[in-house]
Amino acid sequence: MDSVWLGTICGRACVFLCIPTLTVMWGALLTRVPNPFTLMDLFHVFLILAIILAVVAGISSILAGFALMSGGPSARKLGLLAAFLALVSGPLGIALGAGIGPGPVYPGLGTTSGLLNAVKDTQYGGPWQGQKVFWYIAPTYRGRVLIRGRRLDGAGWLGFNGTRIPKHELRIEPYDTVTWSGQPAHARGIPTAVRALTSGCYAAQIDGKTFSKVVVFTIDLTP
Repeated sequence: MDSVWLGTICGRACVFLCIPTLTVMWGALLTRVPNPFTLMDLFHVFLILAIILAVVAGISSILAGFALMSGGPSARKLGLLAAFLALVSGPLGIALGAGIGPGPVYPGLGTTSGLLNAVKDTQYGGPWQGQKVFWYIAPTYRGRVLIRGRRLDGAGWLGFNGTRIPKHELRIEPYDTVTWSGQPAHARGIPTAVRALTSGCYAAQIDGKTFSKVVVFTIDLTP
């Protein structure tokens, strides 16, 4: 039981450590909306509320842990309170991250539900729709990355960047990265356009020198 509460507290601490990275990942998704600064302000308000809730959940977890170990009369009530706060604050912390997949390369879709809302191509006027995705590479991996993808529930392939026609693959070199305040040592990340011709379920295969992972998500095109 002690390890459960310790794991809960450690999970809350990750929110504090990753604030700069979460801000960059969220900001990369706001380049095509009318009021990006307003949405960024709302994101920070939401982040502060989530942190406050995380602190309360962490404190209640500690109190519940001591109460359960001592067998006090308040153990049951504190345990239920801690469990409720964990259920409420858990999804908030995950949603703020917006990164999905097993890693060490995480695509930030803006939602952990695995949905990417694509918009029409106003720059080149082509049929391919797309959306910005921030690819975060954990410090534990420093090599090259190759990303390719295709539709699972029909014909079609996943496009990356490009002009009127996107590229079939995305290559991230060890030196490819943007910089941000509070960037962890050796962490990398780049924003790119992920594009598709049709709505559907897509799989992105992410290959590195030491791993090969598949991330599945849904792309919903603008009518």
